[in-house]
Amino acid sequence: MLPLPSMRQGFITILIGILFANTSISAQTQEDLEKMGREAKPFQFKLKFNGVGAVNPGDAKYATITALLDKYKSQVPGHIQLPFKVQGPEAGQKPVLSPDQQTLLKDQSTRFFREMAELKLTVQDLQRYKEVFKNKNPMPGDNPIDPKIAWKGEFEGIERTLMGGRTLMIMDVWKQTMIEYFNNHPEAVGVVYGQLDIGSWVKMNVDGLGFAADIDFSTIATDAATNQALHNLFGENLKRASGLGMIPIDVVHTAHGLAGAEVFIGEWGKGIC
Repeated sequence: MLPLPSMRQGFITILIGILFANTSISAQTQEDLEKMGREAKPFQFKLKFNGVGAVNPGDAKYATITALLDKYKSQVPGHIQLPFKVQGPEAGQKPVLSPDQQTLLKDQSTRFFREMAELKLTVQDLQRYKEVFKNKNPMPGDNPIDPKIAWKGEFEGIERTLMGGRTLMIMDVWKQTMIEYFNNHPEAVGVVYGQLDIGSWVKMNVDGLGFAADIDFSTIATDAATNQALHNLFGENLKRASGLGMIPIDVVHTAHGLAGAEVFIGEWGKGIC
């Protein structure tokens, strides 16, 4: 039984493998490094702004999400969900799953997100649904238990399970994207030379695997166009695999220095309050 792996391990392993397979690639020169300094872009502070959508008890979208979560709570095998239902100190650790369990979890989560895409739902809808569920006023027929407590008993386990599966799916898509890109463009090995994993998702602890936990990472390169091309390929492969783009599935990859509207671009040495 193994804890979930990290994305950075995959990046380093793939780069090393391709480097050894393409021995004609040369190391960065002093001229390269000076060029990086001249063309450096402002530092990017990652702040996301999500629009407000209507997810209210009694409306069609709320009912659709309830039915979808109920479906996967029943459909995902219990032995897959169990590691994500732990409480206390165990919830502060990575879920432990065998390779076969990881494959099954990834497949179930992929189906979940494809079904979300068909229903025109996004992870932001799931985030708003959870907030409404936990703060809703009692409705006729509701269990009188506190909704905040009810979430833990009703959907917390499947929430964490599906988000854990999302992590595995993203890692797989990212790995396949790097293999595809570097095999087709061996000259890019060494040009794209680093990965920055941003935020608490990197730990992949059970209690951090919720709808609100985005996946945010960047790649660093000496050539902006090469980095952007890798970014674009990842977006295409992610959409093909999950049915959702980066923003709808709440996964942000940034070609460092080329942030879009989904991040706030600040300046060197200046914080944001």
